[in-house]
Amino acid sequence: MKSKQQAAALWNAIQPLVVRTITPDFAEELTEKPVKTAIFRSFVMPGATPQEIIVLGEFLDQGEYAEIILQEVYC
Repeated sequence: MKSKQQAAALWNAIQPLVVRTITPDFAEELTEKPVKTAIFRSFVMPGATPQEIIVLGEFLDQGEYAEIILQEVYC
């Protein structure tokens, strides 16, 4: 099931990964990108644990809703 609520819940679940991997420089770069999902995935996936990869994949599988969440966070 895809929804903004589901994407937000998954976003909250990957917060330890985000906090651990998103540097201020990368956050600034992400803010400047009009489409954030692909660059976000390519940056955080290498540092993810196997469990985090599963949740990250579920987050990214939310498609447009994942993009909306990233747009809201990195506006």
